[in-house]
Amino acid sequence: METKKKKSFILRLPRHYYLSLFLIVVALGVFARSYRFEFLNYDDGINIYDNPHVKQSELSYFLKEQHLGLYIPLTFELWALQARFAKVSPAESGGIGLNPQLFHLSNIIAHLLNILMVFFILRILTRNDWAAWAGALLFGLHPVQVEPVAWITGFKNVLSGLLSLAAIWQYLSYAASDPSIKTYGRSLGIGDQGSESIKKRRRVHYIAAAAFFVLAILAMPMAIVTPLVAGMLSYWMLRRSFRQCCAELIPWALLALPIVILTKISQPDLEMEFIAPLWQRPLLAGDAVMFYFSKLAWPVSLGPDYGRSPGFVLEHNWVYFTGLVPYLFGAILAWKWHRPWLMASLGVFIAGVLPVLGFVAFVFQDISTVADRYLYLAMLGPALALAWCLSAQRRVWKNLIFGLIIAMLGLRSAHQIGHWKNSSSIFKHALEVNPESWLANNNLGMVLEKQGKPQEAMARYDEALRLKPNFAEAHLNLGIALQRQGKTEAGAAHYRKALDIDPSLVEAHSNLAAALQERGQIDEAISHCLEAIRLNPDSSGAYFNLGNILRLQEKLEEAAASYSEALRIDPNFTEAHNNLGITLQKQGKIQEATAHYREALKLRPNYAGAHMNLGNVLQQQERLEEAIAYYNEALKINPSLAEAHNNMGLALQKQGKIAEAVMHYNEALRINPDLEQARFNLSRALREMKKDIPSR
Repeated sequence: METKKKKSFILRLPRHYYLSLFLIVVALGVFARSYRFEFLNYDDGINIYDNPHVKQSELSYFLKEQHLGLYIPLTFELWALQARFAKVSPAESGGIGLNPQLFHLSNIIAHLLNILMVFFILRILTRNDWAAWAGALLFGLHPVQVEPVAWITGFKNVLSGLLSLAAIWQYLSYAASDPSIKTYGRSLGIGDQGSESIKKRRRVHYIAAAAFFVLAILAMPMAIVTPLVAGMLSYWMLRRSFRQCCAELIPWALLALPIVILTKISQPDLEMEFIAPLWQRPLLAGDAVMFYFSKLAWPVSLGPDYGRSPGFVLEHNWVYFTGLVPYLFGAILAWKWHRPWLMASLGVFIAGVLPVLGFVAFVFQDISTVADRYLYLAMLGPALALAWCLSAQRRVWKNLIFGLIIAMLGLRSAHQIGHWKNSSSIFKHALEVNPESWLANNNLGMVLEKQGKPQEAMARYDEALRLKPNFAEAHLNLGIALQRQGKTEAGAAHYRKALDIDPSLVEAHSNLAAALQERGQIDEAISHCLEAIRLNPDSSGAYFNLGNILRLQEKLEEAAASYSEALRIDPNFTEAHNNLGITLQKQGKIQEATAHYREALKLRPNYAGAHMNLGNVLQQQERLEEAIAYYNEALKINPSLAEAHNNMGLALQKQGKIAEAVMHYNEALRINPDLEQARFNLSRALREMKKDIPSR
C-alpha cells in the first residue's frame, strides 16, 4: 500500500517538477565530464592555486582587499572555502596542492541552478511551462556557455549570473504579484488572498531580490546591469509603468554604485596598451554586438581569445559596417516592428553585455573586447525570445525545428567542452581559432616547458613576442627558460625588457635578482628582491630568492627569516623547506633542519637535493647507513649529482670501504672536474689505501 501511495504522490506532482528534472539531466549529460578537467594556466593560477590567501583558506582576507584590480569578495570567499576541502598532497597534484574537481563541481552545480532560475523566470513571463522549458534549454545548452562552466575561473560569471537571475526571479515574482496584474498573480498561485498577505509576500520578494543583487555585485561587478534587465522585463513583459519600475529599481543601482566606482578606480586606463577615443567607442560596441549575434546564430570556432582588441577592430574599414548595422537594425525594429517581447529580448541581451561592449575601457580589451563568458547573463534574452515564439502559437513544425536546434546545440557544446580539459588542449584550440593569439602562444609555451620541451616552449615565446613585441610576460617566460638552460645573462636581458615594459611585474624582479646573484651582483640583486616584496608582500618567490642571497653572504639568521616568510605564504614551497634546512644545519639546529628536509621529501618524494641534504645531516650525526641510503636514493633520481657522489664517498670512507669511496670521488670529478672537495677527498682516500697495502 505504501508503494502505491508513493507512486500516486509522484504522479500528482505538477508538470514543472518533471520539466525541471529533465533540464538537470540533459545539462548534466553535456557538462558533467568537465568535473574531471584540470586547472588551466589561464588565470586559474593567479586566482586560485598560486594565490596563498585562497590556498590557505583565509576567508576574511578578500572582504578587505582587492585582487588584480577587482573587488569580488564573494567569489574569492567561496574559492577559499572550496580550497579548505580540496587540499591534496602536492606530489599527487603536480605541485599544486589542490584538487580541481571540487572547483569544477561548483561551476556545474551553479550552472544547473541557473538553468532552473531561467525556467522559473520564463514561467512567470510566458505562463507556459513547455515554452519556458524550451527557453531554459537554450540558455543552458548553447555552446557560448561552455567557457564559463568548464573554466574554473569562469565561476565568477556563473556565480554572478546565479545571483543576478535569483534577483530577477524574485523581483518579477514581486512585480507579477501586484494586485493590478491579476492574471499574472493567478499564474503564481497567489489567488484571492487578503491584501495584507499579498503585501507581506511582495515585501519578502522585493527584499530577497535586493539582497541577491547586492551579493551578485560582490561576486562580479558586471552584475550592475541586473536592475536594468529586471526593469526591461517588468516594463515590456508585465506592462508596468516606467515610473513604477524606476522607483523600485533605482535604489538597487545606488546600493551598487560604491563598488562600481571602486572597481573602475582600481583598473585605471593607463594600464592599457590602447584606449579608443570616445567617438569611436560606439563603433566598438556595435561591432561587439554584431559579433555576439553571429556567434549566437552560428556557434562555431569558439575560443578564449578572438583577438578583437580595439586597435585591431578600428584599423579595419569594415568596422563602419559591423559597428553601425546593429544601431540601424535596432532603429528599424523600434520604428516598424515594435513588439514588447522582441524589445525585451533584445534589450536583455544587449544589457547583459553592456559593461563590456567597449563604451568604457576595461583591461581585458588589450586581448579582446569580446569573450564567450560575457554572454552568460545576456543569454536570458535569446531564451526569452524562443520561449515567447513557442508560447504564441502551437505548431508541430515549430516543435520539430526547436528539437533539432537544441539537439545540435547540445552536441556542439559536448564537443566544445572537450577543448577545456587542460591547458594544452585549450591553447592548441585557441590557435586554431585565432592563429595570431599571442596569449595562446605564450601559455602553450608554459605548458611545453612544464612537459620538458624547452626548445618548443621558447619557439612559442618567440612567436608571442613577434605578434606582440611589448608582451612583458613572454619576455619573463623566455628569461626563465634561458636561465634554466644556464644562459643566465640572456635570461637577465629578457627580465630587464619585461621590467622596461611593466615595472610592476613582481616575478621579473624576483627572477632578475636570482640571475644577478649568479653573476655576483649582490647589491642589485637584493634591491630587486626588496622591490618585488614591496610590490607584492605575498611573493613567496621573492622571499626565497632573498633568503638565497643572504645565505650566500653567511647572514644565516636573516636568511632563515626570509625562508620562513616564504613558507608562511606558501607552506608547500618545497625548495624553501630544503634551503631553510641547509641554513638551519649551518646554524647547528640539526633537528629543525631534519624536519624541513623530511617535509620537502613529503611534498616531493623525487627531490634529489633534499635526499642528499638529509643524508648529509644524518652523516653529521654518524648515522652512516641511513645517510648512505638517502645518497643512493638521490643518485637513483639524479645520477649526475656530483655533490651526492662526493658525500657518499665520505660516508663509505668512514665505514672503511675505501675502494667504493674512491669510485664515487672519481665519478664526482668526472661530472664536475672543478669540485675541489672531491679532489681533496680522493687524494686523502688514495693515501689511506696506500697505507693499507702491505709492503713486500
